[in-house]
Formats: sequence, structure tokens, C-alpha cells
Amino acid sequence: MLGAIYLASFHFWMQADRPRIVLSTVAATTLSVLLFIWAERRGYFLNYWDRLFHLAVILDVLLEGLLIPVHDNYGFYLCAFGFSIVLGGYRAYGLRKQRLKVAVHCLV
Repeated sequence: MLGAIYLASFHFWMQADRPRIVLSTVAATTLSVLLFIWAERRGYFLNYWDRLFHLAVILDVLLEGLLIPVHDNYGFYLCAFGFSIVLGGYRAYGLRKQRLKVAVHCLV
């Protein structure tokens, strides 16, 4: 969901005027924070770092929307790719580590 919000926000910003960018930034950040809280309550995050990486993406949407007045290129895809590599790679590593721990525990 976070990736979809990220990409949708940047695509919208390329077409929107400044007041709509600011308004959509507040909406996207609010939605992302609410989803973050929902995920936290459901035990989605692996640990502190997983939470921090997700919060970094949310903070990026907030800062980009408020501090950059014009969004006129597709460079955000590189940022989205970088975020997905870091988040996806970290989560894959953490989930693999958890599965191995459970497998070893079951053998004992």
C-alpha cells in the first residue's frame, strides 16, 4: 500500500497546482500514517528497523510534497525503486531469518 500511495502521489503532483499538491501531501501522509498504525497493531513489522524504513518513506512523501514546489519528471521512480530494494530486501532477509529460527526450534 505504501508503494502505491508513493507512486500515486508523485503522479498526481506532476499534474497538480501548488495548493492541490499541499492538500494531497497532507492526505497521503495521513493515510500512510493511519495504515502504519494499523500494520503496527497487526504485528506486520519485523523490528525497529523495519518500522524505521517504512517511516522514512512516509517522511519522504511529506517532505517532497511540502518542500519541492514543482514535480516535472519521473525521477521519483528511482527513489521508489531504491525504497523497494531496501524495504523488500530487509523484509526478505528478516522473514528468512525468522523461518530458519522456527525451523531450528522445531528440530530441537
